Amino acid sequence: MDQIKPVLGRRGPRASCWKVTITAAVVGSVTALYLGILLACHPAAETSFEHTVELRGITFNSSLQAENSDYYRVLTPALERLFLSSFQDSQLDWSCTGCTILGYSRSGNSSVIVRFRLRFAPQDSQPLSSATEEEALRHGLAAALQQQGLSLAAFGTISSASLTGVLLLEPLCSQSKVAWAAGSTARTSKTTRWGLKAVLPQGWTPS
Repeated sequence: MDQIKPVLGRRGPRASCWKVTITAAVVGSVTALYLGILLACHPAAETSFEHTVELRGITFNSSLQAENSDYYRVLTPALERLFLSSFQDSQLDWSCTGCTILGYSRSGNSSVIVRFRLRFAPQDSQPLSSATEEEALRHGLAAALQQQGLSLAAFGTISSASLTGVLLLEPLCSQSKVAWAAGSTARTSKTTRWGLKAVLPQGWTPS
């Protein structure tokens, strides 16, 4: 009587099914990880620009270092309105979402240097460039102050506001992408809180 010998080297349907399942799981995990990285790095986040502006017509006073002083309380909201309204007649009018005054310092001629941050909503077509934002702000400030300036009652009248530098803070994954475009005035080098070198206008000191 012939004996039935087992056939070696053949795998049943169950083994093939497990192989397909494992492959699909690995591919799914890699795809999910890739999509997660893309979403984290996607430039859909809010874009921020930090500026330094020299204000002519008013004089720096140490009371600007105190948020509860009369000078600070008058100047700060006035500047926030001025900077936000500078985009009214530009293509960035709808996208500028906020303004934060970061601090004041004295320039060499006793005029006021203000440092502030502007926030912009994500752009539909392409990321907002620092050149486009700076040009719109520069034009808007000149138009707003060219006739009467900005009166601050007993503290004087701002006759002009000259941009001396812009710092782009653009979210990039878990880090920040920083680019500095300095103005035409004399500048010094300073290390930012990201450990990168930024060029600052002469006379600027941290608040």
